[in-house]
Amino acid sequence: MSRLEYYVETNISDYVIDSCGYANIKNKDVEEELHILSQDDESFLDEVMSHHIKSREEAQILLTKAVYGDWMAGISFFAMIRKGMVSYLAYELDNMACEGLLEKWQDDYAKEYAEEQRMSEMSHG
Repeated sequence: MSRLEYYVETNISDYVIDSCGYANIKNKDVEEELHILSQDDESFLDEVMSHHIKSREEAQILLTKAVYGDWMAGISFFAMIRKGMVSYLAYELDNMACEGLLEKWQDDYAKEYAEEQRMSEMSHG
């Protein structure tokens, strides 16, 4: 199990899993997940730049402008890269969903939570 899979399993209650078993991260803060990917996946930036940004050429132009003092280009470049990073994370989560892991982890969490509630009611009741 990768560190990302372990993190997602451990924090599955923080994710919205749709009826098809996929995670919706549109409104989720994914900084920790991106940090894990950036540390553990040697090809993370290559994947982002090659497959998950709108235009590699536009990114190069923005970066060049930013290096020469165009701060708006720098902001646009970093926004483009962040969007690509989130896209790559979504791709990785989709892979977990296809393997049935997200639904399994969510079901396991629900069972554990229900058992904890039952035990709590028994000890207080």
